[in-house]
Amino acid sequence: MGGGELFRKLLDLGEVDSVNITTVPVVLGEGTPLMAPPYAPTKLALLTHRVYKSGSISMTYELKS
Repeated sequence: MGGGELFRKLLDLGEVDSVNITTVPVVLGEGTPLMAPPYAPTKLALLTHRVYKSGSISMTYELKS
């Protein structure tokens, strides 16, 4: 867990093996990006997901090589 800047640094160092993302069903128009640019393509594979009564969806992905 942590901010996009920390996530980006750990991802670049190869220290990330899974990613937990939760989406909340609210249209903001803009917001904080998951990672700061520059973006490097990173392939993910869905491991698990959970849908909440609120409509939020929590997903866990593993990084693919």
